[in-house]
Amino acid sequence: MGKISNVTNNTDPVSVRSRVFVGNLNTMLVSKEDVRAIFERYGNVIGVSTHRGYAFVQYADETAARNAVAGEDQRIYAGQEIGETYVNTAVRISFNICFLRFINKIFFSSEYLIEGDRVAGMSRI
Repeated sequence: MGKISNVTNNTDPVSVRSRVFVGNLNTMLVSKEDVRAIFERYGNVIGVSTHRGYAFVQYADETAARNAVAGEDQRIYAGQEIGETYVNTAVRISFNICFLRFINKIFFSSEYLIEGDRVAGMSRI
């Protein structure tokens, strides 16, 4: 495999529609190269950025991104079911809810629950 870009944050419309968010990813065990290998079966991957617990995959075209979303959602890698995978602009609200669930899982005790698109119990903070 050749070197792959870290750039997954271009804001032009084509790039935004061809970007996939991968949540609940065990980045302690799954490397950037692993993410690329998993997702390049759906099309030409031009960028991958990994972060603590999630990644972004940038495709050359929107069709590949949508196929990846359909094919990889809820698959298990490194013992964890990856969270919803979204094309960035296709379901922006869903991305926000997924991110809130991720934050809830990491930072909040069981006293605070995600209810739809809001955090319940926040008045105690």
